[in-house]
Amino acid sequence: MYTITNLEIVQHGHVVVPSFDLTVNEGDFAIIHCSAKQGNVLLHYLHTQRQNKDHITFSQQKQIGYFMLEDTLYERLSVFDNLAFFHNLYNSKTDLNEILSTWGLTSFQSMRYVDLDDSIKRRVLIARAIIHEPSIVILENPYIGVDHETKQLISNNLILYSNRAKAVLLTLSDYDVEPFSLGRQYKMTNTTLVELSSEDALPTPFKKIAAKQAEKTLLFNPEEIDYIEAIDGECLLYVNEQSYVSPFTLQALEQQLVPFGFFRTHRSYLVNLQRVREVMQWTRNSYTVVIAKYPDGVPLAKSKLPLLYETLGIVL
Repeated sequence: MYTITNLEIVQHGHVVVPSFDLTVNEGDFAIIHCSAKQGNVLLHYLHTQRQNKDHITFSQQKQIGYFMLEDTLYERLSVFDNLAFFHNLYNSKTDLNEILSTWGLTSFQSMRYVDLDDSIKRRVLIARAIIHEPSIVILENPYIGVDHETKQLISNNLILYSNRAKAVLLTLSDYDVEPFSLGRQYKMTNTTLVELSSEDALPTPFKKIAAKQAEKTLLFNPEEIDYIEAIDGECLLYVNEQSYVSPFTLQALEQQLVPFGFFRTHRSYLVNLQRVREVMQWTRNSYTVVIAKYPDGVPLAKSKLPLLYETLGIVL
């Protein structure tokens, strides 16, 4: 049994995570719907303060697996070598080849971690989180920014994991909701945590972003878009290092995409925060966000920096 009691998290005088109680038993699959910042702050607390007996009760501290969005692995090691390292570190009794197969990683096992796309990296990271067969696995927003196949793998494998008398606790931003049948659902309000009934099911949002290519109209899922640039009266969508012309203005795209984790870094740029790898300062008043596969990055207005850090849950 994993119990959270009267936990409230305050940052800079503001309540980020309101006071709540939650118990997760063996075999439970519990989902907390909350903002991306709340999920990040909560997971950081559960990870770093796991010995805090005033708020967290769990008798098997070594039997907790964690996944957080900023997690990474040894970039120059292969998928197999990365997982083998943790397999040996934890003296795991699980079959490593079975883990690779279960997470759809067999065909990627010889690839270096740095060369994987974000969806495959997510599979490796979650496989690493449960490689030692923990009694409970706690995950931050695991579905965000990955392809449909990976989402299905995550759901199926976590359901199977909970069916083996293991516990699963994860956070989900409201804009990235998997089917309501996954488990016990909770909604974090401004004042507390409330359990949802089947009648309260949160709707799964549907969104496609259109772009033109010659005579064709292409439709992209929001998570496929790396960033958007407004230039010479046009908006260009950047997807896998290719650019496509959008019929919408940057302002219209911002209204559509902010709920999906996009951020206006500059008057001419809209960025998918799941793709951001670094925030760099070039000069006293010049900043850049570096995006995966785009080493030159895109401009970040100095005035946007505090809001960006707040959105990402970063404390300066």
